[in-house]
Amino acid sequence: MPRVIFSVPHAHSRGPEDAQLHQYDLAAEEAASGLADRLGSAGHEVSFRVGNLNRMEVDLNRPDSRGTSFRKSLAREFPGTDFLLDCHSFPPTDFHWSIDVALLRLSFGPDNAGTVHALAQALMAEGLSVAVVWGKHANDVVAHAVESGVPAVLAEFSEHEMSESGGRLLDSFAAGLDRFLGELAEGSGPASRFRGSVGMTEGFGDRIHVPTSDPTIRRIISASFPEYKGRHAVIEPAELVDVRSYWDEGNRSYFKFVRLSDFRASPAIPAMHPAFDPQYKGADKAPVVPGVVCVEHKFHGSGQGLTIHVNPSDMNQMALPAPDELDWAQKVVLLATRSYKSSYAGRGDFRYQEARRETGITQQEWDAASETLKASGHLDKRGAITMKGRNASERLPQLYSLGKARSSRLPAPDTGPEGGGGVERGLAALAEAMA
Repeated sequence: MPRVIFSVPHAHSRGPEDAQLHQYDLAAEEAASGLADRLGSAGHEVSFRVGNLNRMEVDLNRPDSRGTSFRKSLAREFPGTDFLLDCHSFPPTDFHWSIDVALLRLSFGPDNAGTVHALAQALMAEGLSVAVVWGKHANDVVAHAVESGVPAVLAEFSEHEMSESGGRLLDSFAAGLDRFLGELAEGSGPASRFRGSVGMTEGFGDRIHVPTSDPTIRRIISASFPEYKGRHAVIEPAELVDVRSYWDEGNRSYFKFVRLSDFRASPAIPAMHPAFDPQYKGADKAPVVPGVVCVEHKFHGSGQGLTIHVNPSDMNQMALPAPDELDWAQKVVLLATRSYKSSYAGRGDFRYQEARRETGITQQEWDAASETLKASGHLDKRGAITMKGRNASERLPQLYSLGKARSSRLPAPDTGPEGGGGVERGLAALAEAMA
């Protein structure tokens, strides 16, 4: 049976005032606990993780919280997990119409639109009122899971409906989630396309950051969205793309298809608001055929981004960089630089301290690897990650996995026939290896 994580990053209350000001999610822990019980009773393997900090102190759903104990313990569970549901709740004033649950599509980082819509279909089939909306913030618990190959969705449960008919809501949600997980396990239905993938990439590999000055990329942008003036774009291998989009809270994506043989572009895909616009059959899984790319121009408030979805057979036309050869210490430094802020909570060497905690890297190894990465262009002179470094880090495992890799290479202590002397020699070899 599929393995599911239920996470609740905003559950911690410091007192009655937090409830009055809604500084924690009042019904999220109840919803997650109820779903975990129901899915566990149905035979699924479940894990239930609740945050231990109030979000006014540290927001455990933001990128700079990845170094906290809650986020690190969550990340350690990603390998072998089939799905993560990040549980939140909203007060009645957040929506102007009655809904049971809102599913949030990521506005920053990887795209989980396909997973969101597949789960929404399963829940609506159970009679739930479901809204699919863009997230207004960097919902990093889900983003981190998706980056790690785990399909994930953020669900906002109605606090009004939970108080009035929580049993009905959770029974229906559990039934829909069970249906969704069954499709994942069996490789059937809408959910099966998103297992082990990032957004709509269907497991064909990681996304690549490229400069818009590249000749091929420049021609694609000129044909589709010439108004885009960003210096970087992202290439994602994909066979299917969800092109449904509409303005919501200052967020929207525009889509066009470009033929690579002559760089001719299609008209922009029209808006498809579920309540106000016509819906086009197949828009949730538009094919990206060989010889054609799908260009997505994203607006996030005042920010913009551009992603080029490419059929895997055409990836060799995109002038992609070859994989970099990095040693163990260079991989650790690169991952830590990508994952953590340079300073946090008054600690100026936060990246190194977290990397040492996760992997056992020494200061000497860190400093030497940092200098090498600066010389190779993976880090800039200040130690910040560059586009070349970001591309290389996309192909790397999680940081704690490198710690396990190092441990497997260390010599085992030799007890030997002489007892204590053998142990001492083994410990000396261990200390030398870690120096």
